[in-house]
Amino acid sequence: MSKGYQKNFADSKMRVTVLGARNGKVVEALRPAKRNWVENDWNSFIDRSGMANPHLELEFAKLEASAMRSIREVTMRGPTPRQKAAIVSLFAMHLSRSRSFVDFRDAIYNDALPGIISELTHDQRLIERFAAELGRDPEDGELHDFIVQHAEQTLLNKEAGLRSVAENHNKFVEKLDGFDLQIVEVTDRLPGFVLADVPVVHANLESQRFGFRDRLAIGDADLVAAPLTRRCAAFFVAKPQPHATLKSKKSVQKVNALFIRAAIEEVACHPDDALETSRVCWNLPSISRP
Repeated sequence: MSKGYQKNFADSKMRVTVLGARNGKVVEALRPAKRNWVENDWNSFIDRSGMANPHLELEFAKLEASAMRSIREVTMRGPTPRQKAAIVSLFAMHLSRSRSFVDFRDAIYNDALPGIISELTHDQRLIERFAAELGRDPEDGELHDFIVQHAEQTLLNKEAGLRSVAENHNKFVEKLDGFDLQIVEVTDRLPGFVLADVPVVHANLESQRFGFRDRLAIGDADLVAAPLTRRCAAFFVAKPQPHATLKSKKSVQKVNALFIRAAIEEVACHPDDALETSRVCWNLPSISRP
């Protein structure tokens, strides 16, 4: 996750407190945002020359730098078209490049691929094309092995995976543009919002399914939300909702519980919010209850 985004939740020395999402225990009290949740070469691949190709990550960095300037200006008075576009861009980037999405995509591939390979292996048109090009029928297992090898070269390698990330980023932008946007702020006298290791949560509240880990597609969600800063969050909703300011600790707890439920392992917050965040993690079942 980018340090620019995490700075929106950090103290004056650019540090956050990191806690276990399931038990509320402090993992690190003052972790520099620049090294929190960092995985080297996550969005790069080794090209045919043997060199690392970071093109996608560089493009995302440019998009996010531009988006952050607009996002830090958002208030409950309502986002301008430029600010809404920045929020859509931020959400789409973090949805498409998250580990939970990659795992979701790979699970779909793993479920579907054996059936597709079996179907192609027995496709008469493919068998005839093989015979026409090589002048003989395929031997037992030969066509199957060829299809598997082709799939590994074109679908299952890192380069293909990153191409899929870019394609799905664009699809997420289109889907989010179709939602209404609600801005929610929290007053200065209350603890602020938390940032999960899956920062953008999409959920179907009726079925209580959260994120890609629950095999929930964006199109099946009725809510897509994330904190923008410690004091401001954005909600893409199926039905228009008025912008709002949270004025009670209970209301902030309910929103933070939503973000925490989407986390895989950890959440981060401003160091001053650590005690309250720990309490929310510890009491998550009762706070999340409708």
